Amino acid sequence: MIVIDAPCWKCEKEMKIALLANESGDLDGGPEVFSKEQISLAEKNGVFIKVADSMTADESYLANTCRECDAFVGKWFFFAHYLTPALYGDYKYKIL
Repeated sequence: MIVIDAPCWKCEKEMKIALLANESGDLDGGPEVFSKEQISLAEKNGVFIKVADSMTADESYLANTCRECDAFVGKWFFFAHYLTPALYGDYKYKIL
């Protein structure tokens, strides 16, 4: 699991994004595929996860969510908007 410190796309306050990924760029998904143990690990590291209703995907799923404005990061944005920039040094991250 990787936890990325990035600005919220909506309010620009810092939020934490948890993904099942590694430093090679391999991405398995976000909270929507986490086990209970992985959710707990992410939350212990400051990630706010809750069920989000995606109108784009026409479904509800667990998502990384901003504590300030309640905006969530949709699963279609993980790689290009968070993982790749983190791996290129634009965002701080840690591997758990």
